Amino acid sequence: MVLVAGKMYRPTDVAVDVATNSVFVVEQFNHRISKWDYVDTSFTFTLDASWGSNSDGTSGEGAPIGDGGPTDNSLYRPTGIVFEGTRLTVTDTFHNRIRTLTAATGAFIDSVGQGGSATVDFYHPAGIATDGVILVIADELNSRAVKYNVGDTPGTPVLLPAPTPEGFNRPHGVSFEDTNNFFNVTDTYHGVINRYNTAATSFLDQFGTPGTESTELFFPGSGHGILTGNSTTAFADTRNNILKTVATSTIANTTGTTAGTGNGQLYYPESAVSYADTANYVLAANTLNNRVETFSNAAAVLTAETPFNFGSP
Repeated sequence: MVLVAGKMYRPTDVAVDVATNSVFVVEQFNHRISKWDYVDTSFTFTLDASWGSNSDGTSGEGAPIGDGGPTDNSLYRPTGIVFEGTRLTVTDTFHNRIRTLTAATGAFIDSVGQGGSATVDFYHPAGIATDGVILVIADELNSRAVKYNVGDTPGTPVLLPAPTPEGFNRPHGVSFEDTNNFFNVTDTYHGVINRYNTAATSFLDQFGTPGTESTELFFPGSGHGILTGNSTTAFADTRNNILKTVATSTIANTTGTTAGTGNGQLYYPESAVSYADTANYVLAANTLNNRVETFSNAAAVLTAETPFNFGSP
């Protein structure tokens, strides 16, 4: 696929390699990953490369269409991405599998899963996150979440215990609260967050209230990384068009942003990633604005930064 200068089409997730000043963006409707280089402290992002090519997929069960094997470069509506050391792991959503590729060259290494409901299968895998020890994936249309041990050859997933009092109904996002030793799986249809113990992967509790007011949730999405100066994780509250934070079972607003297309405004953001370099950034996949929004953070207060965003429709 030819990369059109700076154009994005439905970005849904972002990953960062601070060591190489690289940002990786999943563009769901372009069926690709775009790689951007950034200049620390200046919020300047320059398009470098793109990886992946479109192939017809399947939204139902069965072997993925167009799957040429573990190293083929086809993606079909990918959703989530994480950076792990020297490689990227991507949820290839409509192919019902996860893909791994090298972060340096974009070469596809492996492909795991196919459409189905067996433990080793997926049915629209969406959000993905890691703490460097385990990798957790929201298997959306199977209404479950699974985890892998980082460093293992993917292929031996463990199903997470179902949350209570309500089980999963289209879980979509994953976030880690590393300093608290928790991870969260967001449930879009229930509008709640399910909290798990990181070490034991045991279910702890379910919290949050569905709605459109204050700290209520409306299709909550993914978040990656701890905010600087705080133990909270930023995540996207997608249909409330805002970024929020979660710490233990406390949800708070962080941006106060109203829906819109202007600089610093969000329109159906699906995920947010925070990381510390010389500057402290939060990057939001501003999905229906077809760009990535840039914020600086200090003690969980997010401020939109000039030049505000990168990418264009």
